[in-house]
Amino acid sequence: MGETTMNRPQGTRGCAYLRVSDGSKQDLDSQRQSIKNWLQQQGLSVQVWYTDSGSRDLAYRRPDFQRMLRAIEAGRWDWVLVDHRDRFGTADHLEFGKFACALREAGCQLWSVSQGDLLRADLAGQVLAVVDSEASHREQQAKSQRSIRGKINGAAKGQWQGGYPGLGFDLACIGRNGEEKWRVFYEGHHKRVRLWPDGRPSERFDGRGNFPGRDPGDTIRLVPSCDKKRIENARLIFRWFATEATSLRALCTRLNSLGISSVIGKGFYPARLGQMLRNPAYVGAVAWNKRGHGRFYEFCNGEYQVVPREKGRAKGGRERQESDHIRSESEGLIDRDVWDLVQAKLRGIHKTGKAPRNPDLWLAGLLYCGQCGRRMSGWARKNNPLCYTCANYKQFGEHNEHGCQLHCVRAEVIEKLLDRYLAESGQKLSTILSVQREDQLLDVLASETDDKMREYLKTLHRVWQEVRRAGAVPPDGQPWCHSNLCDAYRAVSPKQQAEQVHEKREELDGMLRQFARLTNPVAIERMERLIDELGQEIEALEARPLDEVLQSQRDTVLGLEQRLREARTVLAGDQNRQKAQAVGRVLARIVCRFTHQKDKSQVRSILTEVVFEPLFGEALTMPTGMDGRVRDKASL
Repeated sequence: MGETTMNRPQGTRGCAYLRVSDGSKQDLDSQRQSIKNWLQQQGLSVQVWYTDSGSRDLAYRRPDFQRMLRAIEAGRWDWVLVDHRDRFGTADHLEFGKFACALREAGCQLWSVSQGDLLRADLAGQVLAVVDSEASHREQQAKSQRSIRGKINGAAKGQWQGGYPGLGFDLACIGRNGEEKWRVFYEGHHKRVRLWPDGRPSERFDGRGNFPGRDPGDTIRLVPSCDKKRIENARLIFRWFATEATSLRALCTRLNSLGISSVIGKGFYPARLGQMLRNPAYVGAVAWNKRGHGRFYEFCNGEYQVVPREKGRAKGGRERQESDHIRSESEGLIDRDVWDLVQAKLRGIHKTGKAPRNPDLWLAGLLYCGQCGRRMSGWARKNNPLCYTCANYKQFGEHNEHGCQLHCVRAEVIEKLLDRYLAESGQKLSTILSVQREDQLLDVLASETDDKMREYLKTLHRVWQEVRRAGAVPPDGQPWCHSNLCDAYRAVSPKQQAEQVHEKREELDGMLRQFARLTNPVAIERMERLIDELGQEIEALEARPLDEVLQSQRDTVLGLEQRLREARTVLAGDQNRQKAQAVGRVLARIVCRFTHQKDKSQVRSILTEVVFEPLFGEALTMPTGMDGRVRDKASL
């Protein structure tokens, strides 16, 4: 990483990162304004604002943070700016150190408005980083312990502690006098409506975390739903499972085929149904702490304990003994006799362990179903070829909301197509990087469609035009190429750039005088667009020399080519994890599209085309044969 000054980052390619833990728009606006003020003082600007809402210890779940890291690894940014170190968001000083090393290796600086250079190598900077990270970690632990203590007290009093109510239940706000003031009726995932018992108009409270506020002294409790049909469906489910020789999966298939709504989610599947059938709220015993989800502290074995971690992360859904459950009484929906039969049957179900991941199905994280958009799952069947299949069909069966069938594709087919894509993409990039003479530029530009490559070629052509207009010629016996074009441009650019800015400012002044005389709305709108475009051109000329823009674009293309080479090299070996990582640095996802064909009583899914979507640039579609096999090169 390049050296930095004492008060500002080096380089012109900067981005800013904003983060709040609770989605507060006010806090986001405050961070944004603080960063803007600092940038103005330093005479800098950022090209991209990354924004997240999420806890500081869950960096792997914050989408914009991960996008920013990928861009840094690709060499896109010279520096990142945050309002405060804490906004960058790490679990502790060890995780901060991991990201600090990644930024340093990518030649990217990390700056804070309030603390300056966060990656400085002096002892004071390193001590400050550890102290701040440890203080942040202790703050999270203290909040966690206070939260658990409050939940235990509230659960013992019958107060609802969060989450969705089960099928057949609503959430009611009970006042100090013990009467219902209003209730929340769920219509779907993050879709809520508040209902008033006195007949007042209902109010919608859709969106994540958007729950009606309550007055001091009010409590939220679980109550039977005002929708009698939901109560009837819940009782039917318990009765069918208790009295019929049916499995969880078979019962899910029946419920989905009958169109019985699960309210939350897209349908019934065994894990969801089993959780419902084990919920003691259906017999009037609301329980909290059946599973542990806290990331710092938990209530286990009758005491507060630090949450154990696996590979640095807290495992969610940790099962609790019944002695740790915090229970309170409520109004149930199911008879005790039916409940006992259901629990006895559930205890008799043999739990199969989760199948280990097959290392040969290494593309599972990149493959997506083209019909429902979900990731495809690896499928390793005994005595059958390794395959990937639609996770939506695998979870909900044929009665899923997207109408997905099995959508199965062999691993070998996808790997062959991937290898061909990487070979062809690498060849395109190599063609772009080998351009040296001006008479090649427009020909290559016309043949290439990738955005990044086209930007580079356009800028290269502009530099060539500026140099030629100034009367410069290439060195003796050499054609124009990237390096000598940049050298020539730097020799003539100050005067040339000043003349261009002067000409464009005069043109802008003329437009403004003409704009003042216009009365026709259509002409006014067109002139506004032209004035805005011309203003952007002037800003670009004044803000950054053309040769710097060109070099930045070339670095991006070179980085892409390097990653494609790495991916192809790794694919030639047998290190599957390395394969997945290498391909993930080039591709965002691989989309598989299918058609369906009737085969006697069954419907066959046939792979018709595969779409490769790169991290940068345009997608490439590769068709397959009607039998799902890769076509030969001529037919592609």
